[in-house]
Amino acid sequence: MNGSYFPLEEHELKANFEFKDTSWEQQPVTINGFRVHRREINHPNGGAAYIVEHGSKRVAYVTDNELNPPIRWRHPHMNGKSFY
Repeated sequence: MNGSYFPLEEHELKANFEFKDTSWEQQPVTINGFRVHRREINHPNGGAAYIVEHGSKRVAYVTDNELNPPIRWRHPHMNGKSFY
């Protein structure tokens, strides 16, 4: 986490985190029984949105997406995909 992207330092958070490297080339990724889809969002510094599925339930986590102008760059792993 970098201050230019996140307003707190890691030691200021009152939670325990476990970070894992994940390859997003094959989606969805299964994490602790949850299926997770990742997609690029339109933001000047880049970013991602997620759909998390478990059983028949689905929730989207999308933050700080810019509505205009449209995305002018593509992250290599996205292959032009968009959320469904």
